[in-house]
Amino acid sequence: MQRLTALACREGISKRVYNINNINTANMANMANLRFKFPANHPATVRAAFHAPKHIHKEPSSPSSSGTTPVSPTRRVDALKITPEAEDALLAKQRLNRPVAPHLDVYSIEQTYLGSSAWMRITGCALSGVVYVFFSAYLLVPLLGWQLDSAAVVRAFADVPSAVSSAVKFLLAFPLSFHFFNGAKQLGYDAGFGFARTTIIKAEYLVWAAGVAGGLGLTFWL
Repeated sequence: MQRLTALACREGISKRVYNINNINTANMANMANLRFKFPANHPATVRAAFHAPKHIHKEPSSPSSSGTTPVSPTRRVDALKITPEAEDALLAKQRLNRPVAPHLDVYSIEQTYLGSSAWMRITGCALSGVVYVFFSAYLLVPLLGWQLDSAAVVRAFADVPSAVSSAVKFLLAFPLSFHFFNGAKQLGYDAGFGFARTTIIKAEYLVWAAGVAGGLGLTFWL
């Protein structure tokens, strides 16, 4: 209570001083309706404490020399207390109601799932990953007494069904083909060509068609 009183004094809030020996019913009613006005930037707990309902009641004290019993007004302050865990839970609940920005639904399917820029990175990671894994294994398998030369790879593929071997070859050929044709398109952009909207859309479809055709060609004709 002393802290709240000091805060009120610093903010220049006017106070009323009551003589507790001459207090009457009207003064008691005025004190019950007394409200301090805090600026809007004060903490909510401070404002809630001062604007909470006040209950004025009389407490008997020792009789004075005049024979009357003075009373002292007291106030009971009801303030809402909230724990840090409850604050975090409330904040998390409010965040669940926020929309995802930008939301994926605002984009077309072609931009979200078939964008050549994203697939350029995907195919590049696939190609580099296969190269790193193969050459790392090529260096390590002699330590285990295995063989990973060309003849061993041919013998391994000869024992699997043709559908499985064709699928594996296409998974290796498509990233190479797509990366090649999309890289050629990017070189055209670097030269300053093809920035019209219709040209960009046509180039996207052309790169996908060329990538799939090139992957199939490498799979079945090589």
